[in-house]
Amino acid sequence: ILAESIAALVVPRRFPPRVAFFPDRTRIADSRPSTIVQAAMARITFSTLLIAHAWADDRPNILYLMADDLRPQLGAYGHEYMRTPHLDAFAASALQFDFAYSNFAYCAPSRNSFMSGRRPDRTQALNFLTTFREAPGGDSWVTMPQFFKDHGYFTSSAGKLFHDGMDDDASWSYPSNQTTWIGYATCVDGDFKAPSRSVDGVWVNYCGVTNASETQLTDEDLILEEGLKRMELGHASGQPWWVGIGVHRPHSPYRVPQGFYGTELFPGGEGDVVRPPRHPLPPANIPYMAGNWHLGVEGSTTGDVQDSAHGCPSCVVPTERALEYRRWYYAAVAWMDENMGRA
Repeated sequence: ILAESIAALVVPRRFPPRVAFFPDRTRIADSRPSTIVQAAMARITFSTLLIAHAWADDRPNILYLMADDLRPQLGAYGHEYMRTPHLDAFAASALQFDFAYSNFAYCAPSRNSFMSGRRPDRTQALNFLTTFREAPGGDSWVTMPQFFKDHGYFTSSAGKLFHDGMDDDASWSYPSNQTTWIGYATCVDGDFKAPSRSVDGVWVNYCGVTNASETQLTDEDLILEEGLKRMELGHASGQPWWVGIGVHRPHSPYRVPQGFYGTELFPGGEGDVVRPPRHPLPPANIPYMAGNWHLGVEGSTTGDVQDSAHGCPSCVVPTERALEYRRWYYAAVAWMDENMGRA
């Protein structure tokens, strides 16, 4: 089960903008000028969180952060072999939630839910085709950023907050940027790919940027650039600002730069910290939709993690391939953590 993280960062207005990415946890502190109030919540897709702050003449800036498909596979959750020093250092002074649950097992329905503050059975957005605005009365619902916009905030976002292609113009006082994916499902020409599998062969679940890559940039480079731009615009507006930044990693494909390859950070061999699943078999009598929705067709580029063993509730990915995918997923988590440090 993969989780995603959400965080809201309340920043006193007299402090310069800062960006950070937080895992599946909540940290809450007081509202003194020297304090950052942070909160995050996990999802099987996502859960929702609303930070309430008493309005005052010095209303705080709010930075709302997300990581895509981030589970609590972090040092702060007891996985000491993970390379997450920035998140772990942050967690050391935080209030951690160990039992935060999701509202839906798919990305778009969950985002429609927590951004609108309504359960999926109210939004009726249960797929990747419809949004909460299409539900009865949905056109008058107020999203989280829209609430702040209506109360005098500059609001905008970069990356993936609402699901790709499902942005909500009413939420923003300045246009958002649903930053494009680089090499989604296919990687980029010149990238390192699994030597035994490629887009012309079977699966492309991970790729590494090389000196020969068509672009040296990662999704996170572009998203940070657009997010920082919006923070600066919010500061220049003279208003308090609400800015959302949603990074793509560690969503597949796990495209990371050199130095963050799965085989570099978690090389295997004697003492390998990457272990096979404790429970590789699915529960008995689960419905079809509980399985991975990838069609399981060789060469197909649909679905998230691609493997011919996917596509039915009883399918099991062989241990060797499960270890391979985990190795690169852990590396993608490390790259997400690195971006917190960069910010």
